[in-house]
Amino acid sequence: MTAAVTGAVGLAGIAVLRADAPVLFDGLTGRGLPVVLLSVVAGLAALGLLLVRRYTVARIASALAVTAILVGWAVGQYPYVLLPELTVNDAATGRATLIALLTALSAGTLVLLPALIYLYVLFQRPADHRA
Repeated sequence: MTAAVTGAVGLAGIAVLRADAPVLFDGLTGRGLPVVLLSVVAGLAALGLLLVRRYTVARIASALAVTAILVGWAVGQYPYVLLPELTVNDAATGRATLIALLTALSAGTLVLLPALIYLYVLFQRPADHRA
């Protein structure tokens, strides 16, 4: 039921995009369409896998669906970072800015990655049923 509601909201969102953000809508239905379709297929696969109780593979398909829609958004909006003026080239101007960004992302990865690994390992262990 939740999946059906989420899908309906997603489809309604496309109609809203057509009216409110025509440039993004054109990008998503043009250049970004293959990636958006990949997201749809991965989402439907995740639902099917949940129905047959293949939870691990369903998680992977779900992650692919979310990643694909985010990539589709970026592809659909390209070459802009922020419409209608800031392009990717404009945002990347300045070596110092790029170095600071790379440094911050590297430091964040060093902090976040071990925590995420620990979290996933911790929650994948069988539950201890001792009271």
